Amino acid sequence: MKFYTIILLALISCGEKKDKNMVLKSKQYNSDKITKTQDSISLKDITLLKKQEAILKYGNLVSSNQFVLDDAQGEFRNNITYSYSEEERLSESVIIDELTWEKDSLNFITLWYEGEKLKSYLIWGKGFEF
Repeated sequence: MKFYTIILLALISCGEKKDKNMVLKSKQYNSDKITKTQDSISLKDITLLKKQEAILKYGNLVSSNQFVLDDAQGEFRNNITYSYSEEERLSESVIIDELTWEKDSLNFITLWYEGEKLKSYLIWGKGFEF
């Protein structure tokens, strides 16, 4: 039993030692690299696309909803609600398409369109509850 304990300790102590600064730099670098190599939706790219172009380019929607914009949309839809005047919201004549994609391993991105035109968006963490 002592033999196995000694072997285990020897193996553990042989591990590569790293400087704390080097670990931080490495983690930061790896984080950036993961973002660039994963299937991630670029905010800059997607906001330049019309609705159908975004659907064709990024596909795989997490959810898709259509609703009439009014004054009581809730916290999740604050971005789109405040993109319109109170008068426009109260008229209840604006139809909004809400499209949600998985942006990356940690986030979703929701875009709100009026017709083909992007009106607002929200990037939100997968653990968020509204």
